[in-house]
Amino acid sequence: MTPALAWEVAVPIPSLAPIDKRYWSAAPNMVDESLPRELIGSAALGGPTSGTLRCVGNLIIPAGVLVSNMYFLVQAAAVGLTNFWVCLIDEQTNTIVGVSAELFNVYGATGLPAGFSPALPFTPYRPSKDSSVYAGILQAGTTPNTLRGFTGLSGSINAPPNLVGDSTVFGAVGPPAVGTSVVDPTGAFTAEWWVGIN
Repeated sequence: MTPALAWEVAVPIPSLAPIDKRYWSAAPNMVDESLPRELIGSAALGGPTSGTLRCVGNLIIPAGVLVSNMYFLVQAAAVGLTNFWVCLIDEQTNTIVGVSAELFNVYGATGLPAGFSPALPFTPYRPSKDSSVYAGILQAGTTPNTLRGFTGLSGSINAPPNLVGDSTVFGAVGPPAVGTSVVDPTGAFTAEWWVGIN
């Protein structure tokens, strides 16, 4: 057998650069999304239970990356809201690591407008290691916003750590402080909302 020449083994084969899906995200510089937008269906998936913190997972923040905004995809306006806030929750400790101001003071009784929501700012958070987080939303009132995402999922999304779940029942109150502990999200869900963070 003829031995391979040096140049035959020393020259690497170039590889294609990976395509960064964040260029196609719904907002610039999106750090992560709970699910790809191409999976979002046309059906409305309801909204959070009034006064209960609804959590959406499958979100990762790389070490050292700062996040301070949250986005939802809204199907329909709310009715009669009295409280509305969002928060970021460490999935490992169930601790709130970022929280918004009282958003009812910004959006009023009808909550978010239809479509991709404006940026919902919360306390900036920069993890020291790669961190799995939940995006939490609480709306209290007659009918919370109807949101959109993907439906038809199996019950496996309800196995810990849940991809979607209901956490602490706060009631009609303003946002808690950073560092507040919440209940581990649970529930029987077959749909996941689209949520983005940056």
